Amino acid sequence: MIAPFCVTIDCDGLHEHHAVWGLPAPTDLEAGAFYQRSLEEAAAWLQDRGLPATFFITGSRVPEESLPLLLQLHGSGNELGNHTWSHPYDLSHRDEVSVRDEIRQNHRWLASHGVRCAGFRAPGYHLPRFAVPALDELGYRYSSSQITGWVYPAAKWAALLALRLKGRTTNTVRHPTTDIWTPPAPYHPDQAAPHRPGNSPIWEIPIAASRWGLPNVGPLIHACPFPFLFDTPVSRPWILNLHLTDFTPGTSSTPLAHQDFMLRIPLVRRLTALDRIIDRARAQNRPFLTMAAAVQRLPG
Repeated sequence: MIAPFCVTIDCDGLHEHHAVWGLPAPTDLEAGAFYQRSLEEAAAWLQDRGLPATFFITGSRVPEESLPLLLQLHGSGNELGNHTWSHPYDLSHRDEVSVRDEIRQNHRWLASHGVRCAGFRAPGYHLPRFAVPALDELGYRYSSSQITGWVYPAAKWAALLALRLKGRTTNTVRHPTTDIWTPPAPYHPDQAAPHRPGNSPIWEIPIAASRWGLPNVGPLIHACPFPFLFDTPVSRPWILNLHLTDFTPGTSSTPLAHQDFMLRIPLVRRLTALDRIIDRARAQNRPFLTMAAAVQRLPG
């Protein structure tokens, strides 16, 4: 059976992106405009290409003016997933009470708007061990939090070093070295060590590296001129992981763009790079599904 292709979009707020690069917090007006414009562009891109997507939502960062569009997306065949209430990058270092609170508060917020969550994505691409029983208790079917291979962790370590040398602080946290052993195919995680298979009833569907070792994340896709390097074996799900910043228009002069090279790439070029990945998935005859629909195809 040919495994599905899933578009996932992490809806982090502008505060999170500024915190990664050691920038001052944005104003509420700046954060609201960023969220709304980026979400509108993402929605238009998906609609034009006939693609469903899973949006992972951080409830505390959703501007009031963006909520109607999110609920409209949810009602038109897209999925809204849990991305914690406040997006703490150090979630994996927090105690059990804090981890459960982050998940449950966001779950309640989404439920209050008529959203029944099936899935979760942890901040920072690492599933905390305390998250596994919390998700099980809420009846979730899956997490898609782990990122496989060594390329992304190495790039993150290099970025952290560069920021430190510049005297900047960052909220991002280094990956545990054990994460490089995360299986690329879906598995039931071990509660004590979620990077390895165990007997948890939920699934972990990793953001798996391609057959060439590259994870399917926006910045790498925009920077790489060779889309075949992101091809994923048809036997396992192809998870495309994007953020609102992948769709942010007109950002070349913003403080964030001075730090994040991706935002200096014109939006039309970023979307073209994504289209090339979509075209390659279509050539493999993959079905395009939300994460919730994809997990229903997994055995057991």
